[in-house]
Amino acid sequence: MRRILGHQVAGLGVLVLTVMTSGCLADPVGPSNVTSGMRVRIDRATLDSHYSLLQVAFTLKQVAGPSDSVIACNGRPHPVFERPTIEGWEAFGGGGCNGSTYPVVLPVGASASDSEGMGGAVRGTYRLVFSYDRAGKPRIVSAPFVVP
Repeated sequence: MRRILGHQVAGLGVLVLTVMTSGCLADPVGPSNVTSGMRVRIDRATLDSHYSLLQVAFTLKQVAGPSDSVIACNGRPHPVFERPTIEGWEAFGGGGCNGSTYPVVLPVGASASDSEGMGGAVRGTYRLVFSYDRAGKPRIVSAPFVVP
């Protein structure tokens, strides 16, 4: 068991495929982050192909003001997983919450690291969306990352 933002999380056991997303670490800012001072870094993405489970570790950092908030579930950042399509990007999963949905607010200089999993995943390209604008367009989003 390990602690992430005050929650205990059990290990997944044997991971069949582990991908370090070093390209995302060099340029962690997704294209839709232009209206926010928050940056998203993908720290690690792993795919357990036996169970089709994608696990993504990420870090959010508020680098410029004012304070900003992200989608949350029970006090933890809770992104929506998206996959590319011919028309752009579409939600693949995540975002649902059976608990408290109050947003997580990060003041300037603060950061939060966590991880999120999604079943039914396959090899391919993904991104994480943490906030949408009023028109429904992603506002705080990671750079795309590839799980081979």
